[in-house]
Amino acid sequence: MIEAKGMIKNMNDFIKVKYNKAPVENTIVMSVANARQNFTNALDNAWSGKEVIIENRRINQKAVLVDMATLNGFFNLMKFSIHFEQDEKLNVYTVSVSELDDYYAEGETKDSALDTLVDLIIEECNGYIKHYDEAKLFFSAEAQLYIKKLIHGGLDKNQVKETLKNGGNF
Repeated sequence: MIEAKGMIKNMNDFIKVKYNKAPVENTIVMSVANARQNFTNALDNAWSGKEVIIENRRINQKAVLVDMATLNGFFNLMKFSIHFEQDEKLNVYTVSVSELDDYYAEGETKDSALDTLVDLIIEECNGYIKHYDEAKLFFSAEAQLYIKKLIHGGLDKNQVKETLKNGGNF
């Protein structure tokens, strides 16, 4: 995992914080073939709070299985920072979210600017889902994590707005 502002650097650090145990005690590493043969066991371990790392040595890739509580806890560590600015000459507010590669929107009030920004974010998240292979090229790795957090939390306009306003907690 990458290091982002205010984030734990990797899942092992998160497990250490969450379970107050060394990550080795909570981490299981298995090959793709072993994971296929023992998928139920891999899921049971993930559901019990262990991190299951599945390695594909042929293509030098890894995937991780974790329970939803761990994933939600990890996502809740990721905070959004929304910034408002007022242009008194133009009588508009600008709102931006730096974690999403400085997305911004304008409106006559703070609420209307935020509503416009939320609509833009939802549209971008839906585009990210629909055209993932192309879309991931246009977002920083950090922004992709934040987009996945929003997608995971649900793309209901009120939910996204509250997630942004609450700093990031679902």
